Amino acid sequence: MLNFLRILTILIVCNLSVFGYEYDASTLELVHVVFRHGNRTIDRVSQYPTDPHINETYYPYGYGQLTNGGRLREYRLGKALRKRYDRFLGDVYTPTILDAVSTEVNRTKMSLELVLAGLFPPRGTLLEWEKELNWQPIPYNYLKFAEDHILSWAQNYCRNYITLYEEYLRSPPGMRVLNRHRKLFKYINDNTGLNVTTPFDVFLLNAGLIAEEEWGLKLPEWTEVVYPKYIEEAVIDHYILGSATPELKQLSGGFLLKKIITDTFDKITGSLVPPDRKIFLYSAHDFTISYLLNALEVFFKHSPPYGACILVELHRIHDVYGIMLFYENYTRDQPRRLKVPGCGYFCPLDEFVSLLEKNLPVDDNACDSNVYWSK
Repeated sequence: MLNFLRILTILIVCNLSVFGYEYDASTLELVHVVFRHGNRTIDRVSQYPTDPHINETYYPYGYGQLTNGGRLREYRLGKALRKRYDRFLGDVYTPTILDAVSTEVNRTKMSLELVLAGLFPPRGTLLEWEKELNWQPIPYNYLKFAEDHILSWAQNYCRNYITLYEEYLRSPPGMRVLNRHRKLFKYINDNTGLNVTTPFDVFLLNAGLIAEEEWGLKLPEWTEVVYPKYIEEAVIDHYILGSATPELKQLSGGFLLKKIITDTFDKITGSLVPPDRKIFLYSAHDFTISYLLNALEVFFKHSPPYGACILVELHRIHDVYGIMLFYENYTRDQPRRLKVPGCGYFCPLDEFVSLLEKNLPVDDNACDSNVYWSK
């Protein structure tokens, strides 16, 4: 009988139009939204010695800050989330309805503010405190880099991660990836004055080239041979290398996945999460997106674009709690529906946890606080 009900539930879910959110919103219990910040200017860490634009000031934004295009992208993301979850969230913002967290970076903080502005515009006379401003203040939180195991870069805080990562690079699978890009590394070094030895180094360079190009600066001729195709291939390998083993997954995306699972169970049991909590928002980076996709075992070869967004939805259908996953990377009309390997598009919560348990950190203190790279 239980197997019959399980099969019936899956058949029902598979026939629901979840992309357009036309199914009954009453099945939705909670949603976690993890998104990348918007378009931004270059970080100094992405500049290189022979960069012809090394003295560009990016006035009035400054280094590593959202551009107007990036601000608009994040505001529109908030509006898209409002459209998708309008019936679920209701009209009125209250402090306990959401928990919003950012990394300790200006562009992610600003992105979160913009998403909140699009997601929760003031509605009704009670909230319309200024008629000329269609906005209401909503608080959010962030953690210091060295304390942030949830959203920040594992290289920032985790000595154990660095050790495991370097060991994997020296392993036969890791060496195969490095050897695949040897010619690219040498070409970049010869033209930039950098000492590129890993896809991570290419990742930093690529971020700068994208930012300069979007700013309207002409990239030097040497980039035409390798950018974007070959550089992006190395960047994608960086995302894969960073979570190549269960141990690496545990120390990168595993902390965030564990928090999502813990908060989901707390919502169901009514323990630490307020009973009217409906949404968690996480404003972060491309590596946060890729690491979480890897921890979920659903990563595919691509670079998460600005505004990329993972939706982890908790549904209760015929008294079965389950997870639905969606990913917005702006290549389709609607967010891409994802399926955890070994489970369906509606994955019962117990199966979801069982399948991904190997990617969850066993010890919350598995990382020693030790900052290797600063913003």
